[in-house]
Amino acid sequence: MKSHIETNEPAGKRYEQIANQLRGAIVSGNWMVGHALPSEQQLAQDHQVAVGTIRQAVALLVEQGLVERVHGRGTFVRGVISGAGMLRFFRFGSQPDVLPRSFILSVKIQPASEKAAAALQIAPGSQTLYVMRLRQIQERPCLLEDIVLPLPRFQALGHAAPSQWGDFLYPAYERLCAVHVQHVTDTITFNRLTGAQAKRLELAKDHPCAKVERIAYDRLHSPVEWRVTRGDAHAFRYTNSIL
Repeated sequence: MKSHIETNEPAGKRYEQIANQLRGAIVSGNWMVGHALPSEQQLAQDHQVAVGTIRQAVALLVEQGLVERVHGRGTFVRGVISGAGMLRFFRFGSQPDVLPRSFILSVKIQPASEKAAAALQIAPGSQTLYVMRLRQIQERPCLLEDIVLPLPRFQALGHAAPSQWGDFLYPAYERLCAVHVQHVTDTITFNRLTGAQAKRLELAKDHPCAKVERIAYDRLHSPVEWRVTRGDAHAFRYTNSIL
């Protein structure tokens, strides 16, 4: 039986080093989405550490959202983030299971505003891809979105026809630009629609709206998207259960 060799380095530092190595295999594409990680015993042999150290390293990756444990099957590389749709904040109509359709209203290259630059951690004036998108449910407009993406990272998206993007953007980011959205932060405020915004949503000017500002991050915790979504405040619903 092959023996495990532990270094004199602190255990915390060692498992973090191993987690970084495993993360590198994921980010570089050596382990693709859905790929099963080797067993803990195999990883322990490969890295010459105790199984407990490997468990700490894998637990760190689970916490960071890079991998997920499936009971009875193993640990797998996670795909793009799920369950983060903007419509979870709203209720439009009586059929919540109806999927929204997306319509790209404009796509252009423009300098980053100070607010967009701060969100994306880039210099003001840096080139970005600006997308305006309208979402509809049963042919009725419900959400208007301004989306800012850093260039050149999203250059391939700009070169692709919007018809290739699909109704959900995060899979398109992965498919066209190899950008994997791992987690997001959403900030919700309320204000009123401008005349142009209201016209897009078929509402009256100054109608109250809920505004969701989102920053999306990749697997290296770098911001890759700044999005502002507006919808009818009367349709806003948010429920949070605390146990």
